Amino acid sequence: MIRKIRRIIAVIAATVLITSAWMQTSAYAGNSEERYIAAGISGFSYVHDPRLDPAAMADIIENPNAIYGFSPNPVSTRLGVYASYDWTDPVVVNKARKERIEYLKQDEYLYHIMFSLKRGGASTEAIARTVSTARNMLRLQANENDPVALAKVKQSNLNTYGDENGPTPEFLYKKYGSWDTVISKAFSINSGMDACLGLYDDNYNIYLAFGKVSRPEDDEEKLENWGDNAPIEEIYYLHKEIYNNPNYYDQATGNVIWPPDDGYWGEPFEFTLVPGMKLDRYGSDYGTYTALYGDSYEMYSAAPDTEYKPYSVFVVTKPFTAKVGAVAPWFDQPGGAVQVQLPDSVGNYINAGYLQRVEYK
Repeated sequence: MIRKIRRIIAVIAATVLITSAWMQTSAYAGNSEERYIAAGISGFSYVHDPRLDPAAMADIIENPNAIYGFSPNPVSTRLGVYASYDWTDPVVVNKARKERIEYLKQDEYLYHIMFSLKRGGASTEAIARTVSTARNMLRLQANENDPVALAKVKQSNLNTYGDENGPTPEFLYKKYGSWDTVISKAFSINSGMDACLGLYDDNYNIYLAFGKVSRPEDDEEKLENWGDNAPIEEIYYLHKEIYNNPNYYDQATGNVIWPPDDGYWGEPFEFTLVPGMKLDRYGSDYGTYTALYGDSYEMYSAAPDTEYKPYSVFVVTKPFTAKVGAVAPWFDQPGGAVQVQLPDSVGNYINAGYLQRVEYK
């Protein structure tokens, strides 16, 4: 049954992906930003010039022979240990770049924790304590399959912080004197290393989100004018290009501009779901929109803050008919998921015995 739905959607989804690619190409075609071309042998260019970032330049130097035009400063306390690497060797630099990208993926988990706590009204101290403890856990988990490496990390933690699990929230607060700084330090923000690895532009919104670079005054004014429609500040900066797109948000009020036709690409159709089929949803049980379980998040074309909302998986327990179709590209996402719009709210379908929640996080 699920295969049948996906076959029906497949042609539509292919069109979605092609159109999405065209939209993205068109969007970039109008980008006339002046770029800084690094002196590196790769001819790499930056939209945001790392040389104007004091925090980055405190740890790195311009290096015309380096792949991305920069290398660690040998006298840097933070990055000096990496200065001996051959930053002119594409194999060495590419390996370090891949490792950095993988390491940064851990931050996604911490974002979920932080934004969930902020939505719940948690204090800055409570958020700092939680994310710093979670960061320690992630660092240990990174070595859980290597007992020798794990033992070394724990011993190093014990020698440095007096706790084998890593620095306690109290230790970090005493060191930095601010719970906001403790939160920031939990994330892998290192603009100097990013510049050396050609990742500075990729992570620039993260620097904005955590105040590591100057924020444009018009952004601050915009969020103030949006009032209750303004997202959490960090979420705004992490997804700034989407929030600043007038196709997706009214730039004066912050009201969301949802895709036409209830978010469907092409004509949806009525379909009877049968017991055993799975649906999922981000958000509360008050909504009616779900998706056929199994598609990637990007295929949902969801608003930027959606991924930080509660996520549920449901199993169909009694047959019912719903409107089914492909998700259209929107919010700079490709679409293509199978959207299932219920006739009534998810909560009412649970209460009526049509759906059973089997996962919640």
